Amino acid sequence: MGILIQDGTVYDGSGALPIKADILIEGERIAAIGPHLAAYNTTPCATIDAHGRVVCRASLIYTATRMLPCSHHQTSARLN
Repeated sequence: MGILIQDGTVYDGSGALPIKADILIEGERIAAIGPHLAAYNTTPCATIDAHGRVVCRASLIYTATRMLPCSHHQTSARLN
C-alpha cells in the first residue's frame, strides 16, 4: 500500500518557487508528483491531507533550522 500526500505546498530543494501538488509514495520511493493524483491512482493507498502545509525533504528542514538563530542564545542575550 502506498501513501498519497494531497494538496501540499511542495518545495523541491532546487530554489524554485513551491508548487501546489500531490505526492504519491510507493514503498520507499516517490512515484509521482503532480496535481490531483488521486484521480489517476488506481492502487489503494493511505492519504494525508496536506492542505495549507509545506511538504519537503527532511534534509531541507535540517538545513533551514541550522540557518536559524538559536532562540536560547537570543533569550540569554536579553537576560544579561
